[in-house]
Amino acid sequence: MHRGDRGFTLIELLVVVSIASAMAGLVVMPMAKWFASAKQRAEVAEIHSTVQHGINMAILTAQSLKLEPQSALREPWQWPVAWRLSQGQLDISALGYCKGGALSFTNGEHNARVLIDAGSCAVRLESANASNQN
Repeated sequence: MHRGDRGFTLIELLVVVSIASAMAGLVVMPMAKWFASAKQRAEVAEIHSTVQHGINMAILTAQSLKLEPQSALREPWQWPVAWRLSQGQLDISALGYCKGGALSFTNGEHNARVLIDAGSCAVRLESANASNQN
């Protein structure tokens, strides 16, 4: 049989596959970090909305609620499982008045801080960042 110039050698195929694998690796790593960052932002947004929802429910039902780091999670305080309240306390009276203050949350890698205005009980997210623990 005559050996022609058609096709690729095994070495050429291996070189192309290794280059394609290296390029895919360069794309996958930044995407994985982006997905992790997006997940963290979504969890922090869920914490913010959960705190606001809890305050709204306390006001609507005219019940006093208390949230502090030692509190057992129950309705309406149900944020993402990995997160926990690390500092701060929230007291809402049956008349809908809250003292205000800051709640700090952590999941071990990231921190989030939610501020509650006194009187109006308005909730806003102050910061969400990576923890500096080594």
